[in-house]
Amino acid sequence: MATDLLTTIRSEIKSRMDRLEPAVEEYEGLRSALDALGARGARSRGRATRAAPTAIDAAGQAILAALEHGSHTVAELGIVTALPAGRIRESVRGLRSSGKIVTTEREGRTAYALTARVG
Repeated sequence: MATDLLTTIRSEIKSRMDRLEPAVEEYEGLRSALDALGARGARSRGRATRAAPTAIDAAGQAILAALEHGSHTVAELGIVTALPAGRIRESVRGLRSSGKIVTTEREGRTAYALTARVG
C-alpha cells in the first residue's frame, strides 16, 4: 500500500512539474532579460520598483505536493520527491518563511505539514 501511495505522489509531482516547466522557463528568460537591462532594483518614474512575489521553485512545488498527503520528515520527503536532503531543507526554509508550511512533530521527529492542514 505504501508503494502505491508513493507511486501516486510521484506521478502527481511529475504531472505538476510538467505543467509548470514552461512557466519556469519563461520566468527565467524574463529574469535574464531584466538582469541584462540592469533594471533590478532600479527606480521607475520616481517610484521604487516593487519586489516580485517569491516564486516557488520546482523543489518547493514537489514538497508542497507531497505534503498534500500529510506531514513528512525530511527523510520521507527525500524518498517521495527524490530530492537531496540539503535541497529539501533549503526549500523548507523558504516555504516556512512564506507561511506555506509549518513545523510539526510526529513520533518525536521534526516533520512538516501544510499550514492549512494543521489543527
